Amino acid sequence: MDDPSGCRGDYLPYYAPVAPPSDPHVLGVNAFLHVKESLFCPGEDYGPAPLPIASPAPSQAPSASAAPTSTPTLSTIQISQVEGLRAFFSSVKMARQSQYHNWFPNGEVLYPSNYCSWTGVECNDDGYVTSIQLLNMGLSGSLPTSSLSGLKRLQRLKLVGNAIKGPIPDVIGSLKHLLQLELAVNDFTGTIPSALGSSKKLRRILLQGNDLEGTIPASLC
Repeated sequence: MDDPSGCRGDYLPYYAPVAPPSDPHVLGVNAFLHVKESLFCPGEDYGPAPLPIASPAPSQAPSASAAPTSTPTLSTIQISQVEGLRAFFSSVKMARQSQYHNWFPNGEVLYPSNYCSWTGVECNDDGYVTSIQLLNMGLSGSLPTSSLSGLKRLQRLKLVGNAIKGPIPDVIGSLKHLLQLELAVNDFTGTIPSALGSSKKLRRILLQGNDLEGTIPASLC
């Protein structure tokens, strides 16, 4: 800035024009806070010093949204087991006795991966259901006629002390690994199916306390 009158003297290099401060001895908002009022010359137009142009804030990359929680991927084996259990669950009216078990809680998951920890269920290391033991659970309805074949590694089926009715399904004879079949004290009707003899590993059968008729099939003798 020029100083034709010489009134600023040696302070010229430090001068920045601002409005006169309220304190007659100190300039207000300026980097040079101790420059006295005598630096202002008569007739000076005291306009505020221009503010520095702020640099634009660095752009921020949009925050990545949280990845959705993935649903565990079930194997073909696991899916087949869940489907077999679901058919059994529906057929023997287990939903009516939900206070006694933890199968399909609230129906929230179509293919739950924790079925091996359900009440009365045991599995092998491959995820095949090997045992269903639901004694005195107040189950009713009937046994499914086809879906049990999907539980092809089943070794123990124990349903003593319920109110399951209808015939004993022939499909149980297709369970090649079945060792124990305990259906006593239910409401089963009809005859004992000779197809049970096809399950060569079957060693224990309890059927008393039902409304069965006829004789014991020769295939079981």
